[in-house]
Amino acid sequence: MDKIGEANKPFEARVEDMMEDERQKEQEKTDAKPADDDDKGIDTNAFLMTEMKFGLDFVFRMSDPVLPGEQVPDFACKGLVGDGVKMVTKEDYKGSYFVMVFYPKDFTEVGEDTLNLMADLVANEELHMEVLVISTDSVETHRAWAESRDGGAPVTMLGDRTGEVARTFGVLDTVTHLAYSAMFLVDMEGVVQAVKVTGRGGLGVGGVGEVLDLAREAFAVEVTEDKVEETT
Repeated sequence: MDKIGEANKPFEARVEDMMEDERQKEQEKTDAKPADDDDKGIDTNAFLMTEMKFGLDFVFRMSDPVLPGEQVPDFACKGLVGDGVKMVTKEDYKGSYFVMVFYPKDFTEVGEDTLNLMADLVANEELHMEVLVISTDSVETHRAWAESRDGGAPVTMLGDRTGEVARTFGVLDTVTHLAYSAMFLVDMEGVVQAVKVTGRGGLGVGGVGEVLDLAREAFAVEVTEDKVEETT
C-alpha cells in the first residue's frame, strides 16, 4: 500500500499491520534458527514500546474525546468564582453560550497566556459568552495565583484536582496528571459546536482573534437566528 493509502487507514489497522510485519520477521528468524532454539514469539509490549517509541499509553491518553455535535458532558467541580468558592456544574450555564478552556498549570507561561486570552475574550462585546477555565490545580492554588496577577481572575476557575473533568472531556494526560490546552464551545442547547486542542504554546498562540473566528463560525446559525427574532 502506498504511503497516502497507509496514512488513511484506521489507527488500529496500522498497528495490526505493524505487528503482522513483525510476526513475519520473527517467523523468518525462526525458520533460519536451529530446531532446538526456543521460540518465544513476539513480546507485544516490547514491540509497541520499541517500534512506537512511547507505547499505547501515550497514544490513548486522550481517550473518548468530546466531539462537535455531542452534548456537553455533565460535570461538577469546585471553582473560584469572583472572590468566593462554589460548586460549578453544567446546569449553571443552561441557556447560555459558554466556553470551557483547559490549560495545564497555574504559575506558568501557558497558564498566564490562557488567562490573558480569556480576559480579552470576555472584554469583547461582539459575542456574549460565559467563560470558565479548568486545570488540575486546587482552588486554593488558583486563588494564590489570581492574587499575584495584575489582572486577577478574569473568569471562573475550576480546580479539577482529581482530573475527572479533564478525563471526561478526553484531555487529561494520564502520565503527568495535567490537562492539555483545549477549548470547547457550547451552544445554548448544551451542544458542543467546536473543539480546539493544542500542543506547545497553548491556546494563546493565535490570540483572541482566532478564538473569536472560531466562535463566530461555531455560533453563526444561533446568533443569526437570535438577531432575526429581536428585529421582528
